Amino acid sequence: MDYLYHYTSVESLALILKNKSFRLSPLSVLDDLQEERVKDSQTFGEYVFVSSWTEDDEESIPMWNMYSSMSYGIRIKMKKNPFKTYEIDKTLLLHEFHNVQLTQNIFGGYDMVFSAEKPSGYTTKFSIKNLIIPPKDFFSEKYFLYNCCPNDILIKVDYTNKNELLTPQIVNDYSIFIGKLGRHKKKCWEFQKEWRYILRFSPIGFKEIVNYPIDSLEAIYKRYCNPTKALPFKYFYLTLEDDALGTMEITLSPKLSERYRTIIQLLKQEYNPKMIIKNSSLSNDIR
Repeated sequence: MDYLYHYTSVESLALILKNKSFRLSPLSVLDDLQEERVKDSQTFGEYVFVSSWTEDDEESIPMWNMYSSMSYGIRIKMKKNPFKTYEIDKTLLLHEFHNVQLTQNIFGGYDMVFSAEKPSGYTTKFSIKNLIIPPKDFFSEKYFLYNCCPNDILIKVDYTNKNELLTPQIVNDYSIFIGKLGRHKKKCWEFQKEWRYILRFSPIGFKEIVNYPIDSLEAIYKRYCNPTKALPFKYFYLTLEDDALGTMEITLSPKLSERYRTIIQLLKQEYNPKMIIKNSSLSNDIR
């Protein structure tokens, strides 16, 4: 499977092409309320952002109706992992942190060992080759992206009716397992054949994280629960690489009007001349 498919509107396509980016939304605004339910008192859904796609290369009437429109929708076909990546800037890293030891690893990235400031003296280690976000965002003082590497953001949704997976325990012992969220949905959604790009955030900046002592779970949890320390954005955007735009394919919805067809042609001319446009295979089957 080299390609994934995304149902959306012509208006959304215009923004995607103009800004060369895809929007990820928090679990707290998705249509499946089960997605943000946990056994803890804090939901954590507002810290997990997703963009939903499907592996099904055949058009789906339910998907057209639920996530696009028969009259003004489109379906995007793109290669997997179409997002721009950024190299770790060694100079910036050394400038931002005076307590870091850098060692180049066999993967072409860096092993970074941070020694926290006193009194904790706690040591933290990260291994990073490249990033899915710009380095300046990675070093933000207001948030931290846990799965910042490109290979860590795409998952296949698991459909299950097991309550322990659908409603997980996030806070346990000395850790907050936010990675349990966004991975499972009830079997009634199985028709979606969903894959999703998923980003998991902390409301604590990178500098604070590397300086936290090992026994700081309570302090971190309080930050998650503090509404004044919420993430500084409602949605998050990932930038598309130029090669991915060049191989983009658009399927027009079955009853798309001539007005919208003209708009799409103009968008192609302005933003993505190599984009392929196809008519729906259902055009002659739906009244």
